[in-house]
Amino acid sequence: MAHELGYHLTPVQLGHGDVAEIMEDVADKANDTMKMTIRVLADGIVTIEEAHKLGHELTMLRRVVDHALKIVRGLEKAGASK
Repeated sequence: MAHELGYHLTPVQLGHGDVAEIMEDVADKANDTMKMTIRVLADGIVTIEEAHKLGHELTMLRRVVDHALKIVRGLEKAGASK
């Protein structure tokens, strides 16, 4: 439900496979962002609408990366490796 509204929840407890799953999310979002960038730059002209779409993609990538960092930092603080 949160994802449908544009949010990504961070679990209080770090469960099995969190690092692998979040890094998959980072890779997927980075791929989406690169595909958007290639489409925007294909004709050599970046319109305001394209810049807006690319800005949105970059913002979403940053959110996924921030979420990944929270999980990694949580693991560091806990002294755990998952």
